[in-house]
Amino acid sequence: MEPSRAEDSTTTGIETSVHRPTVVLRDIVTGLLALVLLAGLLGFLGDRSSVVRDTDGERSLEVTFAPVGRNGTGIPWLVSLHDPAGLPAEIQLAIDARYLAIFEHQRFYPEPSEETREGDELLLTFTTEGQETFVLEHDTYLAPRWSPPRAGSVSLVEDGERPLSVSFRTLLVP
Repeated sequence: MEPSRAEDSTTTGIETSVHRPTVVLRDIVTGLLALVLLAGLLGFLGDRSSVVRDTDGERSLEVTFAPVGRNGTGIPWLVSLHDPAGLPAEIQLAIDARYLAIFEHQRFYPEPSEETREGDELLLTFTTEGQETFVLEHDTYLAPRWSPPRAGSVSLVEDGERPLSVSFRTLLVP
Protein backbone atom coordinates (compact mmCIF):
# COMPACT_ATOMS: atom_id res chain seq x y z
CA MET A 1 0.00 0.00 0.00
CA GLU A 2 1.34 3.41 -0.98
CA PRO A 3 1.29 6.44 1.32
CA SER A 4 -1.43 8.97 0.62
CA ARG A 5 -0.40 12.02 -1.43
CA ALA A 6 -3.33 14.19 -0.71
CA GLU A 7 -2.93 17.77 -1.85
CA ASP A 8 -4.83 19.06 1.14
CA SER A 9 -2.30 17.61 3.62
CA THR A 10 -1.48 19.72 6.69
CA THR A 11 2.25 19.48 5.91
CA THR A 12 1.99 20.85 2.40
CA GLY A 13 4.07 24.03 2.02
CA ILE A 14 6.05 23.65 5.23
CA GLU A 15 9.75 24.26 4.76
CA THR A 16 11.91 21.57 6.37
CA SER A 17 15.38 23.07 5.97
CA VAL A 18 17.30 24.49 8.97
CA HIS A 19 17.91 28.25 8.91
CA ARG A 20 21.58 29.27 8.57
CA PRO A 21 21.71 31.48 11.75
CA THR A 22 20.57 28.53 13.84
CA VAL A 23 23.34 26.33 12.47
CA VAL A 24 25.98 29.00 13.11
CA LEU A 25 24.79 29.53 16.70
CA ARG A 26 24.78 25.79 17.35
CA ASP A 27 28.35 25.51 16.00
CA ILE A 28 29.56 28.40 18.18
CA VAL A 29 28.02 26.94 21.35
CA THR A 30 29.43 23.48 20.55
CA GLY A 31 32.89 25.01 19.99
CA LEU A 32 32.75 26.90 23.31
CA LEU A 33 31.73 23.76 25.18
CA ALA A 34 34.61 21.88 23.55
CA LEU A 35 37.05 24.62 24.66
CA VAL A 36 35.81 24.47 28.26
CA LEU A 37 36.11 20.69 28.24
CA LEU A 38 39.63 20.87 26.81
CA ALA A 39 40.67 23.52 29.37
CA GLY A 40 39.42 21.26 32.17
CA LEU A 41 41.20 18.21 30.80
CA LEU A 42 44.48 20.13 30.51
CA GLY A 43 44.25 21.41 34.09
CA PHE A 44 43.54 25.07 33.37
CA LEU A 45 40.43 25.02 35.56
CA GLY A 46 40.32 24.27 39.26
CA ASP A 47 42.50 25.19 42.23
CA ARG A 48 45.62 27.21 41.60
CA SER A 49 48.14 28.86 43.85
CA SER A 50 50.56 31.72 43.35
CA VAL A 51 53.59 32.88 45.30
CA VAL A 52 54.63 36.47 45.95
CA ARG A 53 58.10 37.11 47.36
CA ASP A 54 60.16 39.95 48.80
CA THR A 55 63.83 39.77 49.68
CA ASP A 56 66.41 42.12 51.17
CA GLY A 57 69.37 40.23 49.78
CA GLU A 58 69.60 37.53 52.43
CA ARG A 59 66.21 37.15 54.06
CA SER A 60 63.06 36.38 52.12
CA LEU A 61 59.35 36.59 52.85
CA GLU A 62 56.90 34.74 50.65
CA VAL A 63 53.17 34.15 50.71
CA THR A 64 51.48 31.27 48.90
CA PHE A 65 47.86 32.10 48.15
CA ALA A 66 45.04 31.40 45.70
CA PRO A 67 44.57 34.17 43.12
CA VAL A 68 41.08 32.79 42.40
CA GLY A 69 38.91 30.86 44.82
CA ARG A 70 35.39 29.49 45.03
CA ASN A 71 33.21 30.41 47.98
CA GLY A 72 32.97 27.68 50.59
CA THR A 73 36.14 25.86 49.52
CA GLY A 74 39.54 25.52 51.12
CA ILE A 75 42.45 27.34 49.53
CA PRO A 76 46.16 27.45 50.29
CA TRP A 77 47.43 30.35 52.37
CA LEU A 78 50.81 30.20 54.02
CA VAL A 79 53.65 32.54 54.89
CA SER A 80 57.31 31.54 54.79
CA LEU A 81 60.16 33.59 56.24
CA HIS A 82 63.72 32.47 55.57
CA ASP A 83 67.04 33.77 56.91
CA PRO A 84 70.16 31.64 56.25
CA ALA A 85 71.82 33.19 59.33
CA GLY A 86 68.91 32.10 61.52
CA LEU A 87 65.80 33.99 62.56
CA PRO A 88 65.59 35.98 65.79
CA ALA A 89 63.97 34.23 68.78
CA GLU A 90 60.72 36.10 68.08
CA ILE A 91 59.29 37.52 64.87
CA GLN A 92 56.26 39.71 64.31
CA LEU A 93 54.12 39.58 61.18
CA ALA A 94 51.56 42.21 60.18
CA ILE A 95 48.67 40.76 58.18
CA ASP A 96 45.90 42.75 56.52
CA ALA A 97 42.79 41.91 58.57
CA ARG A 98 40.45 43.06 55.78
CA TYR A 99 41.86 40.32 53.56
CA LEU A 100 41.35 37.72 56.29
CA ALA A 101 37.64 38.65 56.41
CA ILE A 102 37.02 36.50 53.29
CA PHE A 103 37.86 33.39 55.33
CA GLU A 104 36.07 31.28 57.88
CA HIS A 105 39.05 31.15 60.23
CA GLN A 106 39.91 27.89 61.97
CA ARG A 107 43.41 28.59 63.32
CA PHE A 108 46.96 29.58 62.52
CA TYR A 109 49.62 26.92 62.77
CA PRO A 110 51.76 27.44 64.71
CA GLU A 111 49.60 29.52 66.99
CA PRO A 112 50.99 32.96 67.79
CA SER A 113 52.48 33.64 71.21
CA GLU A 114 50.91 37.12 71.06
CA GLU A 115 48.13 38.59 68.95
CA THR A 116 47.13 42.26 68.71
CA ARG A 117 45.21 44.42 66.29
CA GLU A 118 46.11 47.90 65.10
CA GLY A 119 43.45 49.33 62.84
CA ASP A 120 43.15 47.09 59.78
CA GLU A 121 46.22 45.01 60.66
CA LEU A 122 46.55 41.88 62.70
CA LEU A 123 49.95 41.74 64.43
CA LEU A 124 51.05 38.20 65.25
CA THR A 125 54.17 37.36 67.25
CA PHE A 126 55.76 33.91 66.94
CA THR A 127 58.67 32.17 68.60
CA THR A 128 61.11 30.72 66.09
CA GLU A 129 63.78 29.08 68.28
CA GLY A 130 66.42 30.55 65.92
CA GLN A 131 65.58 28.25 63.03
CA GLU A 132 66.39 29.31 59.45
CA THR A 133 62.85 29.00 58.09
CA PHE A 134 59.54 29.80 59.71
CA VAL A 135 56.28 28.70 58.03
CA LEU A 136 52.86 29.98 59.09
CA GLU A 137 49.85 28.09 57.77
CA HIS A 138 46.28 29.34 57.96
CA ASP A 139 43.79 26.49 58.43
CA THR A 140 40.78 28.03 56.79
CA TYR A 141 38.29 28.01 53.95
CA LEU A 142 36.61 30.77 51.98
CA ALA A 143 33.42 32.00 53.56
CA PRO A 144 30.29 30.79 51.70
CA ARG A 145 29.14 34.29 50.77
CA TRP A 146 29.83 36.73 47.97
CA SER A 147 32.68 39.16 48.42
CA PRO A 148 34.39 41.52 46.00
CA PRO A 149 38.01 40.75 45.06
CA ARG A 150 40.15 41.27 48.12
CA ALA A 151 43.73 42.53 48.29
CA GLY A 152 45.96 41.81 51.25
CA SER A 153 49.49 42.15 52.50
CA VAL A 154 51.91 40.53 54.90
CA SER A 155 54.93 42.33 56.37
CA LEU A 156 57.77 41.45 58.68
CA VAL A 157 57.85 44.01 61.51
CA GLU A 158 61.18 44.85 63.17
CA ASP A 159 61.51 47.82 65.54
CA GLY A 160 58.48 49.51 63.93
CA GLU A 161 59.99 49.15 60.44
CA ARG A 162 58.85 46.80 57.66
CA PRO A 163 61.93 45.52 55.86
CA LEU A 164 60.01 42.79 53.99
CA SER A 165 56.49 43.17 52.65
CA VAL A 166 54.36 41.44 50.00
CA SER A 167 50.94 42.20 48.53
CA PHE A 168 48.47 39.85 46.85
CA ARG A 169 44.87 39.66 45.67
CA THR A 170 42.18 36.96 45.60
CA LEU A 171 39.15 36.96 43.31
CA LEU A 172 36.15 35.04 44.64
CA VAL A 173 33.84 33.29 42.21
CA PRO A 174 30.53 31.59 43.00
